[in-house]
Formats: sequence, C-alpha cells, structure tokens
Amino acid sequence: MPDLLQITQIRFLLPAASLLLISSCRQQDADNNTELARREHYAEVIEVRTAPVLKGDFALELITNGRLRAVNNATVQFRVHEMVREVHVINGQRVSQGDLLAVLEEFPYTSRLERALDQVARTRLELEDVLLGFGYFLRDSLRVPENIWSMARIKSEYNAAMNELAEARYQMSGTRLIAPVDGVVSGLEVKSHNHSSSYENFCVIVDNSSLEARFPVLESEKSMIAAGQPVEIRPFAGRNRSYTGRVTGFDPRVDDQGMIMVRALVNNPGGELLDGMNVQVTLKREIPDQLIIPREALVLRQARQVVFTLQDTIALWNYVETGMENSRQFTINNGLSEGQQVIVSGNFNLAHETLVREIQSVDNQ
Repeated sequence: MPDLLQITQIRFLLPAASLLLISSCRQQDADNNTELARREHYAEVIEVRTAPVLKGDFALELITNGRLRAVNNATVQFRVHEMVREVHVINGQRVSQGDLLAVLEEFPYTSRLERALDQVARTRLELEDVLLGFGYFLRDSLRVPENIWSMARIKSEYNAAMNELAEARYQMSGTRLIAPVDGVVSGLEVKSHNHSSSYENFCVIVDNSSLEARFPVLESEKSMIAAGQPVEIRPFAGRNRSYTGRVTGFDPRVDDQGMIMVRALVNNPGGELLDGMNVQVTLKREIPDQLIIPREALVLRQARQVVFTLQDTIALWNYVETGMENSRQFTINNGLSEGQQVIVSGNFNLAHETLVREIQSVDNQ
C-alpha cells in the first residue's frame, strides 16, 4: 500500500495542475481575442484621398515680413504763419488735387498786396518819365532799345516793385491751403482759431491706390530676387486676403545685420491696404524639372520620411528623401516616380499594406 507521504503529495499536485491548466486556457483565449481584434482592425477599410506625383516647375518660396508705404503722398506745410480761420477737412477724408483744405487769416497779406500794387503804379509813372527823357513813350515799349529799356526799369525801381508784388501774391496764396495730390487726409491735428506756428505741418495726404512693400532679405538670398519678379502680399490684419505685386528694385547696400532692403509695387484696387501696414511677403522662383508631391502626403515614421502610395486597394509604405519645400509642396529626390498616386488624407494611422478605399483624387497644384 502507498505510504502516507505519497498520498499527501498527490493531493497537493492535483489542484496545482488544475490551476495551471485553467490559467493556460484563459491566456490562450486572451491571445486569441487580441489577434482577432488586430485582424478586425486591419481588415477595416480606411477611406483616403490621393494626388498624383507630378514632374514640372517647382515654385521655390522666400517668405519674409515687411511694411507698406504709399508711393504718392504729400505733406501739406504752412507757407505763411497766421491764425487758422477755417479747417475744411477731417482725418480719413478723401480729397482731390486742388480741393481747399483750410484758410488762414488773410488781412496782413491783403494789406501787403495792396501796398505792392500801389508801389508798382508809382514806379510805372517813374518809368514813363525816364523813357520820355530818351524820346520814347511807355506804350512804345516794343520800339525801345533793350539797353535803354533795361536802364529805365532799374532807374525807376520798377523791377524792384514787380518783385515785391510777386512775393506779396505768393504769400497771399499761402493763406489758402490746397490739396497737392489725390488721396486721404491723415495726421491732421490743426484746429481753427489757433496759430499755425503751433503745428509742424497741416496734414499728410496719402494716396493708397499705389503702395510699395519694403522688406528685408538676407544677402545670401539676393540671388533669388530680380526686378519684375512677382510677389504675394498678405496683411497681418487679414491673412485670408492676398494681393499681388512685382519687385521694382533693391537697395544695393547690406546693413549691419546682413540684410538687403527690397521694394515691390503692390496692387491695391479696392483700397483695403493702408500706408504703414505690416505684411507677410512671399517671393517665388520657378525651379524646372522637379518631382513634386503635396505637403499632406508626407508623414514621419520612426524619425524617417514616409509617403504612402495607392496600389489597387492597398496602401504601400515608401521611404522618401525630400529636397526643396514651399507652403504647399515638397520635391522628391528619391523614393517615388512620376504618375504614382500618393495618399494625402487618412494617412496618419496607416500601416504597410493596409486595405484602403479611394474616395477622391485631388490636384497636386
């Protein structure tokens, strides 16, 4: 008969074996469930959008910030100083060339003009007396020899009187401030019943119909810029709107920061852009014969650049090497060929040979 020790060991081994068997079955069930879930996940069809790999001209972009300045503006200065009697404009008002802006007190200048006119009349009589001495009348001035005519004008002080009259008329005209150009009134601080000498100038008239963007670029980027090159302008205040322009030239000097100042004429047909606005400037240069994909096609996997291509209904994983880039596209140096369809949406969660369904093919422009 078995001894007591063997019976005791059997009693302990049977429950332990049962526990191990149950645990093993549970683990197998869990593994099966995980595998089933994984298979169901990868069996799910993912909807994607695609775009073709193109070969052509690539728009290399240079993006910088700048400021707008009006091409045509005019500072309206006081030619004479007197009390301001009338102000006819306000800030922001559009004016045309020749419009009356303000009127100064005229009395001191009308008095001077009248005195100048009297002086001209007196010297005219003197001039006639001098000419009579030479046997000529003033009405015969065309027959008077040039040397006699010149000497008579000086001796009678007629020339000095005419100069005084011209200066008096000029100062009199300065009491009426006239718009020198078309544009919008800005910087107006002058108030009526104040002396004009209290102000540096009357106002600045800004013509916003033609603006110039001024922006810096690195001296190493100068080779990308040429006169006539198109630019795109986006104001910081409304980046959803863009405006076009062309480079007109650049300062041939490099400043202490290694920058060159470039200028571009900007179209402003609607007048939305204003003098002094801060803008983002994008310059483009066409680089020919490049393989191009949309930016959305590129993803990172383990710190490497990857593009998924569509083959029938399968997404294929492709390692790529990119070259140049702009705000919308990359160039491809290695890893793709012209005409392949790259996946541009739904590609962040893809794996190699994932089942996909193309719902739209978009332009790669």
